[in-house]
Amino acid sequence: MLGERREKDIVSFVGRGERCVAPRKKIGRQETARVLESCMESIAMRHFQGCLAILPALLSLFILVTPLAAQAPLFLVNEATTVRSISFRFQGTQTFQEDLLQARIATLEPGFFDRTRRVLPFLKPSPYPFSPLELQRDVARLRAFYHENGFPHVQIGYSLSRLDTGSNTIRIAFSIDEGPPVRIRSVDFRDVHGRPFPGSDRHDAHAFRHVAMVTEGDRYNAFERLRTRDQVLAGLKDLGYAFAEVGDSVAVDSAALEADLRFIVDPGPLAYFDEVQVVGNEAVSRQVILRELPFVTGQLFSNRKLKQAQHELFSLGLFRTALIDLPAQPRDSTVTVLVRVRETQLQHITYQVGYGREAGVTLQGDYSHRSFFGAARTFTTRFVSNTGYGAGVTDGRLPARLFRASVSLHQPYLFSTRLSGTVVPFVQYERDQQLEQGDRLLGINTREMGVTTALLYELMPFRTLTLNYMLSRALIYTAVRADTVPTRDPFSRSILTLGGTFGRYDDYVNPTKGFLVRPALELAGHAFTSGVRYYKASTTVTGSIPLVRRTGIAARIFVGRIWPVGDSRNQQDPIVENRFDPIRFYSGGAGDLHGWADRLAGPKVLRVEYVNGDTLLSYEPVGGLSKLAGSMELRLPFPGLGPNWGSALFLSAGRVSEGDFGWKGFRFGTGAGIRYRTPVGFVSLEGAYKINPDPMDLRSPEAYYRLGEAADPSWSRHLAAYLSIAQSF
Repeated sequence: MLGERREKDIVSFVGRGERCVAPRKKIGRQETARVLESCMESIAMRHFQGCLAILPALLSLFILVTPLAAQAPLFLVNEATTVRSISFRFQGTQTFQEDLLQARIATLEPGFFDRTRRVLPFLKPSPYPFSPLELQRDVARLRAFYHENGFPHVQIGYSLSRLDTGSNTIRIAFSIDEGPPVRIRSVDFRDVHGRPFPGSDRHDAHAFRHVAMVTEGDRYNAFERLRTRDQVLAGLKDLGYAFAEVGDSVAVDSAALEADLRFIVDPGPLAYFDEVQVVGNEAVSRQVILRELPFVTGQLFSNRKLKQAQHELFSLGLFRTALIDLPAQPRDSTVTVLVRVRETQLQHITYQVGYGREAGVTLQGDYSHRSFFGAARTFTTRFVSNTGYGAGVTDGRLPARLFRASVSLHQPYLFSTRLSGTVVPFVQYERDQQLEQGDRLLGINTREMGVTTALLYELMPFRTLTLNYMLSRALIYTAVRADTVPTRDPFSRSILTLGGTFGRYDDYVNPTKGFLVRPALELAGHAFTSGVRYYKASTTVTGSIPLVRRTGIAARIFVGRIWPVGDSRNQQDPIVENRFDPIRFYSGGAGDLHGWADRLAGPKVLRVEYVNGDTLLSYEPVGGLSKLAGSMELRLPFPGLGPNWGSALFLSAGRVSEGDFGWKGFRFGTGAGIRYRTPVGFVSLEGAYKINPDPMDLRSPEAYYRLGEAADPSWSRHLAAYLSIAQSF
């Protein structure tokens, strides 16, 4: 009988006239699984129609296979079968990450939230139907992907898949044996006549050879071959060859597993900018558009200047789309450029409602006119209200409040497309947490009105030099109380700030590779009379290094120092102290030192206030005249979720002091978080742990007020949680 013999003449299945045949041999575990998989392919290609006649044979084979290979009965799938999970098993090397392979197939698996729905009876899980035919197509897609990337002998199957007949779900497991890859034997550049390129001095070899993505000895990769072709073409166009053409071909020696790449280069004539055609503009004048173009008639053509022109037009905020390309034209020494724009609404009103842990409910309303009296200048009125309602402040601190109204006029073109200027008159009322509560509505304790001006010079996109000047009149006042003398301190601020952004990131919203340096220098009280006088210098350095796909290391270092001048050097004077509260350095918070609340890592004092008969106890941060801080995090994918989800492990440290940069007094925090990537940054939920808190950190203000350090420390005060929407660094 079939189940009693280990040697077979032929194992065959019939399905609509097709046969699946295994030669006469002894059947082992791997051979049996391979035979079953081959038979499943034949069955799946016919949608299981006409298979009823072969069920006895299939059942007989299953009886044999089950004790030998523990193979699940995949032939029992039906139209109601759903996908439970998808995995990849590699025999030998693994070149590509699983999420990259999963993006190449059409079969989908349940995500994190879908799995959650399965265990919650009141939620209906989303269906993920299983299709045997689609599974075969997925195998073909994966094979094609590996072939394109230099693996001609890859073996892909799914014999390790398992069917759970109880839940009627299938766990799909692709087995992949990549085999040896094809290596690049030679990379050759030729002109249209077959001669080596470049062949004369008029061509710059570095214009395209240094951007080649493929070199001898690399694994052959169709994507990198096409990328090299595009980079060579871009390099020639940046040299002035506006009508250059580049072709490519590959010859693969499958026996030797080697490939020869050839690029055919036809540079065409050197070309110069000539006519500029503008279409689509209505309210915006042609002259405004032409002034933003970084080239003039008669200048040598450069494709890089076309990209720069598109960036300049978009930065005006006047256009929904701005496309710059070359229309059909003769292949000669002159280039006609076509600029196509679609204007946006010149006037618009926006409003925003948000929430922040420190600010509570926030409101913002703007009115903007993007072409105020023409010339693309922008006029904006803005109102900002950080109400403090619902703020999650702790330890008796009153929530901060800010109400600010401003008018701004921005001129995007000052003698150059790179230089722009802004003037902003403003008035604001604030309840500063660093100060005692005022006697005005909502506890307001500061008022300030003035004007800020700014010049911005764009070196490159996202790399700028800025010069800011603020002249204002401020007033600090506190409540009239029986136990203290109220303060009323009017003074002026005159602050000049020079800053810059240097470096390069691969993505300025969600960076994975590169670095940025942001130095800043402030001078206060040197242009006009000022109630605060100081020099302040700081530098922030951030960087990211990728390790493997979706995994990398990011770091941040901050160093800053303040030098008070004149009367401002007496930092023990209460008036000087209050004026310097927003100027001094602080440590703590989600974007700084994890584990501590905002500004509360480092020196602090216990503040006692008596308001309306109540005693308010809180910790007031002292800050410092110098700061040294840094953070490092390991960024990882989040298991079971898509590519937009990530996780992170981080360690941060920081110290503020009155001037020195020694290691004594450093605070350390660590923790982990999950993140979801959006077009404007990450939505992050993080949990942190204070490694070395000070005595106040582990005791509530009430306990510290009564017993001091003799009070029992609270273990829970080691912990902190943060929810934010921003860049990581």
